Amino acid sequence: MNSNIFQNSEIISLKCVIIGDANSGKTSLINRYINSYFNQFDIAPTIGSSFSHKTIHRNNKTYRIDIWDTAGQERYRSLMPMYYRKADIIFICFDLSSTNCSRQIEYWLSEVNKFLTTKIILVGTKSDMKIEQKIDTKNLDYFETSAKLAQNVTEMFDRCLNETCDTKVQYKTSMEIVLQEPQETQETKNCGICTIQ
Repeated sequence: MNSNIFQNSEIISLKCVIIGDANSGKTSLINRYINSYFNQFDIAPTIGSSFSHKTIHRNNKTYRIDIWDTAGQERYRSLMPMYYRKADIIFICFDLSSTNCSRQIEYWLSEVNKFLTTKIILVGTKSDMKIEQKIDTKNLDYFETSAKLAQNVTEMFDRCLNETCDTKVQYKTSMEIVLQEPQETQETKNCGICTIQ
């Protein structure tokens, strides 16, 4: 096996999945982050899921954040587990302009916890229209965001990078060591008749 397989790979991919109720502002957050764009009248409901990515250069390394935007409508919820699979981080979004934030958080946390223990971050959206209410964050990392005002949008994705990039780099380094081991332990033996590698 080629020991340079990881050394030659310059991009470290991070899988980020964004879930939450329909109309909770998930797509607007992604548009703001990827395209620095917001238009509340130009957002069609997500059907199933959509995919986008952004490349970040940090500490002489290149990271690609693969962002899965999932539909919040009830008829698509049975499909959600296949998007959670192998996710590095999951953002649970809920609408701060709604009076049922607690219900949204409880539902999506229970769904995610059925399938995995991936890093979870809570994201309150539409903070520019926030209704004052008590938010139980369950001791999870929490951001209040506004795609309209570009509030905490970059910061939430930076947290994704900060939380996962060290693990990815450590995994890449350990794999490089494992892949190099066969070459390092290879010996030449002479049986008296032929040379064995």
